[in-house]
Amino acid sequence: MKTLKLDSETMQLLDRIRAGADTLMLDGVDTDLAEQAVRELAKPVLENAKLTKLQQDQHRWFLRELTGLLRNRDGWDLAFELEFLMRKWVGLGLVPDKLQALVHQCYSGLIAPKDNPQIAQITRIESEEESPESAISADRSSEPEMDPRMARIGSEESLESAKSADKNSEVPNG
Repeated sequence: MKTLKLDSETMQLLDRIRAGADTLMLDGVDTDLAEQAVRELAKPVLENAKLTKLQQDQHRWFLRELTGLLRNRDGWDLAFELEFLMRKWVGLGLVPDKLQALVHQCYSGLIAPKDNPQIAQITRIESEEESPESAISADRSSEPEMDPRMARIGSEESLESAKSADKNSEVPNG
């Protein structure tokens, strides 16, 4: 089994994270958009790695977990979880140097949006989009009012009545 020996740059990065020196650009960003941003940041590292299809899938899962940590953790928790994540994936067969390079690339790209046009573009697109609620209310203002019987479709009442109908129609096993 491979062991993870952190290089000096990774140790410095983890110390910087523990100190809480950086604010990441994933606060309030939708999960899909965050994963897209991390994939775009990781693309140069992964393209140079010449990975098999299985290894590409493994790195994709690593990036998905990395995105979740970068969105939901900070400070000491983030540093601990990042180190644990790298150790886990090294144990599963990934190369430590590539994992550390991915963490560096993604973290660095997310703390400097002005210097990284990919992240700046993604955050700009999201801020320019209308919220779904305002788009729906604008569309409804020009539509005729909905039939009240149709409003029940998908509601809690219709769900409960469907469940009770299913229970009543079950045939006992003999």
